[in-house]
Amino acid sequence: MRRLAIADFFVRVVTLMLVLIACLWLYFHFVYGQDELWQGNINLSAEVLPYHDDLKLLVVHVRTKNPRDVQFELNKEEMDSFELRARELPLNGDEGKVFNEEEGRLIARADLLQLAGGGYIFLPKAEMDDMQVFVVRSGSWISLTAEMKSKTGQSYVKENDASMVVYVKADTGNSVVRAR
Repeated sequence: MRRLAIADFFVRVVTLMLVLIACLWLYFHFVYGQDELWQGNINLSAEVLPYHDDLKLLVVHVRTKNPRDVQFELNKEEMDSFELRARELPLNGDEGKVFNEEEGRLIARADLLQLAGGGYIFLPKAEMDDMQVFVVRSGSWISLTAEMKSKTGQSYVKENDASMVVYVKADTGNSVVRAR
């Protein structure tokens, strides 16, 4: 009889510990993880197509993915932003010259958040694809940057971005581009 009481007590203690561990896991996974571990993966791809004269069409796909099990939102009203910028890099750089992402002449800016109606809701595991088309000159180097910022109720800014450089060939064929 005494062994049965000890086994019963042990099972109750283990059950209580498992329930507490499950509650902690749920808290960190769904409550804490939703706000503090905000994450949006951004990937850029581009293709250059013929247009007219010495101009080309630069077709850019901004693919975003929420890898988390919780949703997050971007809202224009709360000063969040999601934009794509295209800059033409100068052709007179010397060997060893380093161009940063914000260097070069800004030729176009697309406010992806505004184009989506002022807000995005990234559902768990969701992927989105925004496509923008820029008219660019042949023979130019174009730096593309997609940047996502969230300021929602925080004293600091959470941000993520992706960049790539595209060379727009002067010939009539399509240019092959690679992202970093």
